[in-house]
Amino acid sequence: MNGHSPIQQEGLSISQSQSQSQLQLQQQSITQGKLIRSKGHKQSMAELKLRRLTEHNLRLRDDLARPRLRVSEASLSLLKFCTNTKDPMLPSIWGSSAKSSDPFAPPEKGCCILM
Repeated sequence: MNGHSPIQQEGLSISQSQSQSQLQLQQQSITQGKLIRSKGHKQSMAELKLRRLTEHNLRLRDDLARPRLRVSEASLSLLKFCTNTKDPMLPSIWGSSAKSSDPFAPPEKGCCILM
């Protein structure tokens, strides 16, 4: 043991959890741009640096959490899409398509327009 009685150890763990929750509250307030400070005091350089570092750290964490895809997988996916998807703008490869299925064809007009 570390020389503390079980009661003292519980007190230490409670105080540690309280300090951890206080630290989390401070981090949340820093990320929201609200530094915890007493009234009337300007932000010190250390507080500003801490705020910039925590914001930068959060941006890095967001970048790390972004899903990634290997280049080889992305290129295979692109090749599959290109070979399986018919493109009406490339009739030399896919052949001519019916005008009704061509999304780029001008709409057919009747003989007159009713107003």
